[in-house]
Amino acid sequence: HKFKELPEKDLLYLYNTASCLIFPSLYEGYGLPVVEAMACGCPVVCSDRTAIPESAGGAALLCGSDEEEWIKAIMKIINDDGQKIKFNNEYLIFFIAFWQLPQGYLP
Repeated sequence: HKFKELPEKDLLYLYNTASCLIFPSLYEGYGLPVVEAMACGCPVVCSDRTAIPESAGGAALLCGSDEEEWIKAIMKIINDDGQKIKFNNEYLIFFIAFWQLPQGYLP
């Protein structure tokens, strides 16, 4: 669903209560919604195109153009709480490492 000018508090509520974020974009740059959702503990199923896999840091289910692949990935997230916990833990590890990297370049 597309929202027009959604307040940040409402966006955070949606990320925190959603079963998962489905992000099938084929032409996205960085993929900020992927990062936002993961920061809220929302599992992500996203496209394996452009920079989105880098944004996800290996903590999302990546899908190509096959519709059945998307359906299986979405159902895996929805039906398996262990999968959600696994991806949340992987993203936390990625997030911490990602933000520690620039510190090595600062005086």
